[in-house]
Amino acid sequence: MTSTTGTVPPPAAAPPDYYVNSWAGRISQRLAGRVVDSMIAFGCIVAAIVFGPQGRPLAQDLVIVALVSAIETVSITRTGATLGMHVVDLRVAVVGRPGRPDWLTALRRSVPVALCYPILVPGTFVVLVMPFALLISIALSPLRRGFHDRSSGTVVVHEGAPRLLTEDHLASWWQPDHAVVLSPWGRVPGLYDRRRARAHRLDDAWWLAAVIMVATIASVGMRDVPMLWLWSTLLWLVVVSVDEAWWVSTRGATPGHLRAGYLVVDLRTGAKPSRRRAIVRAVVLAPLLYIPPLMLLLGLWVHSSSLHRGPHDLLARTIVVEPGYVPRRFAPAPAPLPRAPVVAQPVWYPTPGSWIPALPPPPVDPWTGPAGPPPPSVPGPF
Repeated sequence: MTSTTGTVPPPAAAPPDYYVNSWAGRISQRLAGRVVDSMIAFGCIVAAIVFGPQGRPLAQDLVIVALVSAIETVSITRTGATLGMHVVDLRVAVVGRPGRPDWLTALRRSVPVALCYPILVPGTFVVLVMPFALLISIALSPLRRGFHDRSSGTVVVHEGAPRLLTEDHLASWWQPDHAVVLSPWGRVPGLYDRRRARAHRLDDAWWLAAVIMVATIASVGMRDVPMLWLWSTLLWLVVVSVDEAWWVSTRGATPGHLRAGYLVVDLRTGAKPSRRRAIVRAVVLAPLLYIPPLMLLLGLWVHSSSLHRGPHDLLARTIVVEPGYVPRRFAPAPAPLPRAPVVAQPVWYPTPGSWIPALPPPPVDPWTGPAGPPPPSVPGPF
């Protein structure tokens, strides 16, 4: 944990690389690879329209699904990945089994993906629902495993991942003290931690509550409900943007961040953001954070980002970190206790034929005399 001063000393040397303890492919890599695969699927769509059954859109959609499924299944079974995955250095691994997936596993994984490509009339509903459902299931999974990966027992990993991945490996990727994201300036909190810090938004910001009260009282006499909603929303976004920019530029974090021990720092220097970057960050963040349809987009974006940076952090080149956090795995081991030097002492051991000195006689008790043999045991009645 850190103090509430909000200052971070500049680094003494060049910052090291960011660390993410997970072999799972990032969602940005998955999307880039899917763009390449979609070009091949587009060729299948053109072939189904030109050479497929004419005047039968349902049959053409089935041909598209069959072609895309067959191409992805053959590619995964032969090379371990699709063409798009090879471009971004990803592959498909089977959990608990080394080697490439077999044809049944690859087919079970490829069919849900192929259902995203029908574009004709019977496939309109599928093409509108399946891609978003697949993307949301990948983004919300800690290991980026969509429902097609979970149903087939596969996971998309980097090319350099171990050939045998077990359930223990996958579990270690998302445990709190193992699947941490470390930056040169501290740990990068995830979406859950950011939401808890944002819950304290009104702490030490009394004038935000005052603006809300004044806006509510002033809007009592207004009869135009849409205009009331529009003007109150604009007023709230402006006030929140000003408050956010002031806190980040002067203290390095909002009251919620400071209470949780987080700081908003410059991505390259680790110092407090400048006023211009703080304003850009606040203006972009305000509508994403307080307009309900955009809140889901912000949550998915932050959760799927490898460094948990939303659009506001990308444009302002900032990052939210916890400088004082050190996970147990990276804590230095305690120094060993000092040991006294051990000196070998010569010990005499008798050997065959060597002279063995006689043992001294046992001491004599002056009251009872020398100890004799024990008395014989006499059986009694009991």
